[in-house]
Amino acid sequence: MPTGWSEPGLSPLPDLASLNLVKPTVIPVVVVSGFLGSGKSTLINRWLGGSDNADTALIVNEIGEIGLDHLIVEHTREDTVLLSNGCLCCAVQSDLVKTLRELLARRERAELPRYRRVIIETSGLADCAPIIQSFWSDPLQLSVYEFDHLCVTVDAQLGIQTLASHHTARRQIAMADRLLLTKLDIDRDAGRELREQLTKTESMPVQNAVGSSPFMNRCAIGDRTSTHVRSSHADGHLQDYQTATIRFAGVVNRKKLMTTLRRLCDDHGDGLLRVKGLVRFEEDTRSHAIQAVQHILATPAVVNHATEDSWIEFIALRELRPSAEQLAQRLHDAVAP
Repeated sequence: MPTGWSEPGLSPLPDLASLNLVKPTVIPVVVVSGFLGSGKSTLINRWLGGSDNADTALIVNEIGEIGLDHLIVEHTREDTVLLSNGCLCCAVQSDLVKTLRELLARRERAELPRYRRVIIETSGLADCAPIIQSFWSDPLQLSVYEFDHLCVTVDAQLGIQTLASHHTARRQIAMADRLLLTKLDIDRDAGRELREQLTKTESMPVQNAVGSSPFMNRCAIGDRTSTHVRSSHADGHLQDYQTATIRFAGVVNRKKLMTTLRRLCDDHGDGLLRVKGLVRFEEDTRSHAIQAVQHILATPAVVNHATEDSWIEFIALRELRPSAEQLAQRLHDAVAP
C-alpha cells in the first residue's frame, strides 16, 4: 500500500492506550533487582520457601545460582525445575519474552503447574528498563502477563558505599517502586543511616526485607501529598536524578492525559527514566496505574488501590532539559480544567 494512502471511509486504527481491553486472566509480574551481593537470591529463596507464595514461577539467569536445591522435587527439563510448594523455577532462554511465552504455552498444555504469578530476578548489573518495557510492547502487550512493580534490594551494610561507587546501583534505586533493605541483622546502625538517606531522597516505600512479601501491594505505589507540582533534586549519592510529582484534584480526561504523556515520552524518553502514578478518569472513576519507562508508555491498568485525587511522578536524569518539574508542569497545563 503506498505511503499516505488510505481507503475512503475507513478510520485509522485506534490507539491501544485508549481502549479498555479486558484480559481473561492476569498474571502479575514482579521484577526483583539490586546490585551485586545485595541479597536478591536469599530474599527470593525465603519467599519461595513459604506457603504464602505458592503457585509462583521464578525466572532467573542460572538455576544453580538461586540456591533452591533443597526445594527441588523434579526437573521437567534442563532449564526448568518444580519445587515442593508448587512453584517452578526457570532459566531465561535467549530472551525474556521468548521464555515467558514458552512458559505460558507449557502451562496451557498442562506440562507445568498453573502458576498464578511470576517473579523475575535480574542480574546485579542489569538495566531494568528493557525488562519493564517488554511488557508494554509486542508481543507481550496483549498477553495475560502484567508488570506489577519493580522491587530493588539494598544491602544495609554496604549500601552507602555501593551508591557512592556504582552508577548502576543508583539507577536501579531511582527506577524502583519499592526498596527492601537486606542484612539489617549484620549492621543495624548502617541500616538506619541508609534508610534515612533513602527516605529523604526517594518517594517510594523503604522496607525491611525480613517479613516482606513480593505481592503485598499492587504496583507498590501510594498516594502523594503534593498539592500541585513538587520537584526535588536528590542529594548525596543519588544526585544523578531529579523527580517531580504533580497532583490533580479529582478525575482527569483520559485522552488529554495519555496524548500528552505519549508526546513527552516520545520527545524526552532518553532522559526520562520512569513515569508512574495513580489516576481516576472522567470516563472510568476506578483507580488506574500510569506507568512509562523512557519512550514506552503502558496502557493504564485498573488497580485495587482507591485514591480520591490523581497524581503522577516523573523520575529523570538530572541533566534532562526540560527538567522533570517543567515536564510535570506541561502535563498539568494540558490536562487541568
